[in-house]
Amino acid sequence: MIAPLLITIGPPLTTLIGVLVLWRCYRQPSLARPSGSAWNLLGKVIGWVLFIVGLMAVTAIMSGVFFLFVWLAAGIVLISIISRYWDTERESLLWALMVAAERGIPLETAARAFGEERNDLVGVRARQLADYLEAGVPLALALQRTQFRVPPATMLAADLGQQTGRLAATLRQAVVQEDDFELTFRSMLEKIFYLGFLVFFNVLTLGFLMVKIIPVLQKIIEEFQMGAPPGDTQVLVFFSEFWLRYGVFFAPLLMFLLLLLLGGVLYYMGLLPHRFPLLRRLWWRVDCAWVMRWLANGIRQKRPLVETMRLLAGYFPQPQMRTRLAWAANRIDMGADWCDSLRQAGIIRNAEYGVFKTAERVGNLEWALDEMAEGSVRRMACRLRAYISIAFPLVILLIGVCVLYIERGVLMPLVSIIRWMVVT
Repeated sequence: MIAPLLITIGPPLTTLIGVLVLWRCYRQPSLARPSGSAWNLLGKVIGWVLFIVGLMAVTAIMSGVFFLFVWLAAGIVLISIISRYWDTERESLLWALMVAAERGIPLETAARAFGEERNDLVGVRARQLADYLEAGVPLALALQRTQFRVPPATMLAADLGQQTGRLAATLRQAVVQEDDFELTFRSMLEKIFYLGFLVFFNVLTLGFLMVKIIPVLQKIIEEFQMGAPPGDTQVLVFFSEFWLRYGVFFAPLLMFLLLLLLGGVLYYMGLLPHRFPLLRRLWWRVDCAWVMRWLANGIRQKRPLVETMRLLAGYFPQPQMRTRLAWAANRIDMGADWCDSLRQAGIIRNAEYGVFKTAERVGNLEWALDEMAEGSVRRMACRLRAYISIAFPLVILLIGVCVLYIERGVLMPLVSIIRWMVVT
């Protein structure tokens, strides 16, 4: 009697105790209890252990034999929530620094005020950031030393903003536009990886059917001596034999889908860099748009374009873009046209080249650079939305048709066998 009661009440109670311990540790003001103290750290460890163990026990009781899959899903969701929470808090710090720069408040004052209000890892690093800024370390270098994971565009804005004296404006532009693109890109990427999961799962299911189910169905049909099976079943038998002979050649496809699925899960959990190889091409147009925006900022400050290019070549986060900008700046120094140099470097396209040449003649090059930068990212996002909008229903429809065809091929012989048994 007592054992079932403990099994029923114990896991939820353990989870609740873990939540209360964590709430107590994180709510304690940092001045009264520094986050680095041994007792506070021990309390956090105990709280997280109780919470995770209790949550795993609750999910195991509720899911039964499927507890491993539920544990995996719960772990992914939990890590994703924590990662998104840290990203949100780091973004809040960036907004605080941006507002401080706009209002003329010292950045170290804003960072320290932000850090003193919290007793977690972000608060500790915010106070470290304030110490570095008070010591005269530039903002971008201070963010790197405190291990803040900020987007490359924000890091570039911190570097060049202090170099050009426009830190507030560049930070606002970087934070706002990076947030908009990240939101659009994440929603599309989730659909892409969802389709990848469907294809991977259905390929595994199809392989199991071809190896285990269809051969057994063929033997049943032969034992009952019902003649030739239906056409759909014959097609399934043919694919089963083909799979048994040549299925090993589909292993690279399965590995690719598995890596794609794993990359999608890690990206969703916030554990994978934004610019991993499979999606680097998508981010190239974003980098080119940032080059155009910085060239427009240089024109506003009456800087020569070649000087802005050399600044970008020294501070741009992506090595490939730095190399191309340095090559274009060298060509300009040798007397080449800046538009031709950027086009040959692959940074602007032919349509943008025509717009910039026309805008340079009429005197509104600054406006053209900003508009083409925004339009470049917007067109890429629209294309991705269009491709996903077309591919998503097509893949779902294709999977549905395959399921319907397999269902007919498997069930029709069984229906015929049942009818034959009823008649005889």
